[in-house]
Amino acid sequence: MPGVTHQGSLASFWTKPEAPQAGMPDALARALIATIQVRGGFIGKAAIESGAHEMVERILAPSPHLSERPAGPVAFRYEAELSNG
Repeated sequence: MPGVTHQGSLASFWTKPEAPQAGMPDALARALIATIQVRGGFIGKAAIESGAHEMVERILAPSPHLSERPAGPVAFRYEAELSNG
Protein backbone atom coordinates (compact mmCIF):
# COMPACT_ATOMS: atom_id res chain seq x y z
CA MET A 1 0.00 0.00 0.00
CA PRO A 2 2.08 2.92 -1.28
CA GLY A 3 2.20 5.84 1.12
CA VAL A 4 1.49 3.62 4.12
CA THR A 5 3.84 0.65 3.84
CA HIS A 6 7.42 0.17 2.68
CA GLN A 7 7.50 -0.63 -1.04
CA GLY A 8 11.07 -1.89 -1.31
CA SER A 9 12.63 -5.24 -0.52
CA LEU A 10 12.61 -6.81 2.92
CA ALA A 11 16.36 -6.15 3.20
CA SER A 12 15.87 -2.46 2.42
CA PHE A 13 13.04 -2.30 4.96
CA TRP A 14 15.56 -3.14 7.70
CA THR A 15 18.30 -0.83 6.42
CA LYS A 16 16.47 2.09 4.75
CA PRO A 17 12.75 1.92 5.60
CA GLU A 18 10.39 4.32 3.87
CA ALA A 19 8.38 6.50 6.23
CA PRO A 20 4.64 6.71 5.57
CA GLN A 21 3.34 9.84 3.89
CA ALA A 22 1.93 12.37 6.31
CA GLY A 23 -1.73 11.69 6.98
CA MET A 24 -1.85 8.33 5.21
CA PRO A 25 -1.92 6.08 8.30
CA ASP A 26 -4.74 8.20 9.71
CA ALA A 27 -6.60 8.08 6.38
CA LEU A 28 -6.23 4.28 6.30
CA ALA A 29 -7.53 3.97 9.87
CA ARG A 30 -10.54 6.18 9.05
CA ALA A 31 -11.29 4.15 5.90
CA LEU A 32 -11.17 0.88 7.86
CA ILE A 33 -13.35 2.26 10.63
CA ALA A 34 -15.91 3.56 8.12
CA THR A 35 -16.10 0.35 6.10
CA ILE A 36 -15.30 -2.74 8.20
CA GLN A 37 -15.33 -1.83 11.88
CA VAL A 38 -18.42 -1.60 14.09
CA ARG A 39 -18.81 -0.47 17.69
CA GLY A 40 -19.53 -3.22 20.16
CA GLY A 41 -17.87 -6.17 21.80
CA PHE A 42 -18.13 -9.79 22.84
CA ILE A 43 -18.03 -9.44 26.63
CA GLY A 44 -21.14 -8.22 28.42
CA LYS A 45 -24.74 -7.88 27.35
CA ALA A 46 -24.49 -4.17 26.50
CA ALA A 47 -21.42 -4.69 24.30
CA ILE A 48 -23.02 -7.61 22.46
CA GLU A 49 -26.30 -5.75 21.92
CA SER A 50 -24.44 -2.67 20.70
CA GLY A 51 -22.36 -4.74 18.28
CA ALA A 52 -25.38 -6.61 16.94
CA HIS A 53 -27.27 -3.34 16.40
CA GLU A 54 -24.28 -1.76 14.63
CA MET A 55 -23.82 -4.81 12.38
CA VAL A 56 -27.49 -4.80 11.34
CA GLU A 57 -27.33 -1.06 10.61
CA ARG A 58 -24.13 -1.51 8.56
CA ILE A 59 -25.50 -4.45 6.57
CA LEU A 60 -28.80 -2.76 5.73
CA ALA A 61 -27.45 0.71 4.98
CA PRO A 62 -26.37 1.52 1.43
CA SER A 63 -22.65 2.21 1.25
CA PRO A 64 -21.32 5.22 -0.63
CA HIS A 65 -17.89 3.51 -0.51
CA LEU A 66 -18.90 0.56 -2.70
CA SER A 67 -19.67 0.77 -6.38
CA GLU A 68 -22.57 -1.07 -7.92
CA ARG A 69 -21.81 -4.53 -9.30
CA PRO A 70 -21.67 -4.46 -13.11
CA ALA A 71 -24.56 -6.11 -14.93
CA GLY A 72 -23.99 -9.46 -16.61
CA PRO A 73 -21.78 -12.40 -15.76
CA VAL A 74 -18.69 -11.79 -13.68
CA ALA A 75 -15.50 -13.15 -15.22
CA PHE A 76 -12.81 -14.59 -13.00
CA ARG A 77 -9.61 -12.59 -13.46
CA TYR A 78 -7.51 -15.63 -14.49
CA GLU A 79 -10.29 -17.56 -16.24
CA ALA A 80 -8.65 -17.53 -19.68
CA GLU A 81 -5.30 -18.69 -18.30
CA LEU A 82 -6.82 -21.49 -16.30
CA SER A 83 -9.17 -22.79 -19.00
CA ASN A 84 -6.32 -23.11 -21.54
CA GLY A 85 -4.31 -25.47 -19.31
